[in-house]
Amino acid sequence: MRQIPEELRQTIAENIRYWRHRKYPGKGGSKKCADAFGVSQQQWSPWERGTRTPGEIRLRQIARFFDTTVEWLLERHAFDKDGELTDDPEKTFSLKVERHEIAAVFQRVERLLSHPKCGTVTISIAVDPHNMDISEQARE
Repeated sequence: MRQIPEELRQTIAENIRYWRHRKYPGKGGSKKCADAFGVSQQQWSPWERGTRTPGEIRLRQIARFFDTTVEWLLERHAFDKDGELTDDPEKTFSLKVERHEIAAVFQRVERLLSHPKCGTVTISIAVDPHNMDISEQARE
């Protein structure tokens, strides 16, 4: 069995807690999540405390259940004392991506839009005409 670094275990636990609080605010959320996954609360709780880490398949299931990505669950995020996400929603970023990466970019935009402090998101797309494949050039 692979040893998961403590920092990563805690990151995953914090992120699972964040999504659980968003999906099931108030008391009883852990039990509802455990029930949804067909595990006992004793099996679910260590994932939220960071004493154990869900396996790869279970992590994918958790990401799908919370409508996020495994990558998001593995990334470090900033949370305030109330467990709310404090990442700056007004970040501006520019990405150069390949065609097969576009879906991942839109997933990132969806996560940004889900931030409670997020206002408007402006997306600009530029296509490099020198980087088009032959079938695209033939349609022009």
